[in-house]
Amino acid sequence: MILKYFIGIFVLLVFTSCGTTAETRMVFDNTVPIEESSNIILNSDLVIAYYNGNFVNYRNVNMWKLTEAVIPSGEARLILSLNGARSGNIIYSGGSYLVTYNFESGHEYFLTYDSWGRINKDQFTVVIQNRTTKTRDKLYAYHIDITQQNNN
Repeated sequence: MILKYFIGIFVLLVFTSCGTTAETRMVFDNTVPIEESSNIILNSDLVIAYYNGNFVNYRNVNMWKLTEAVIPSGEARLILSLNGARSGNIIYSGGSYLVTYNFESGHEYFLTYDSWGRINKDQFTVVIQNRTTKTRDKLYAYHIDITQQNNN
């Protein structure tokens, strides 16, 4: 009887874990070879809302996992949205913040916000760490009117 109980719990856990695993990798252009792409790991507090003027139909619904994005290398215009980012005792969500960066082929990057920096309705600091070259850049992401995207 006890064995059946444990087998039942095991089966339940296996099916539950398979059903709740969220997709955390997104490829922006399947036609671009991987060696001509850049791999971006996003902190769960950031969401890419637009990539080079195109709406991204994706949300990181699992706050405990990182989101991986594979984009064609070169200059990218990202519009980021905050997803529960903390600055002191304040939590920020939403908004549309523009950052432009030149991503190199075959490199892996980690994007996060600077939690020690200032976040407000106008701007916040994005930290872009190149994991391949072990360098990092800090850029300001400026708030923009999202309705402007429909005109591009």
